[in-house]
Amino acid sequence: MAVGDFTLNGHTPAMSEALHGSKWVAQSVPSPSHRSDIFANEVSCALPTSCLFVGDHRVGKGAAADLAEAWNGTSWQIVSDTGPTGSQFSGLSDVACPTTTFCLAVGLAGRGKTNQDTSFTWTNGKTWKKVAVPHPRNARSSELGGMACFNAK
Repeated sequence: MAVGDFTLNGHTPAMSEALHGSKWVAQSVPSPSHRSDIFANEVSCALPTSCLFVGDHRVGKGAAADLAEAWNGTSWQIVSDTGPTGSQFSGLSDVACPTTTFCLAVGLAGRGKTNQDTSFTWTNGKTWKKVAVPHPRNARSSELGGMACFNAK
């Protein structure tokens, strides 16, 4: 599975391609709002029927907000399209799904010109839980941009 984005009539929808044998097949990706710009940053799959992609979306020149969509083997479904409570902007940078019941996603969220690391677990294909991330001492801004995990512990 691959995800990304493209430009179409002045906005940026997400794209997804699934590799079937030696042929890439386009998969439709829903948008959280009409003419929303989507930036699909990473995807992780525990099985061909269990994937999660993360990124962010915005409408016009508005602030970015987290976006996560789940693949069930047939279609993508939006599972999150808002940032953490109290944030003015947010985005998810990376995701790892070592099992069908656990994913870990990282990124940033903030207010004004300051942002800090964020981390979330997604379990059972339903529940998001924020996981505390220690911030670098005296840092004005920080962002987790990549990660990997091989189990749900």
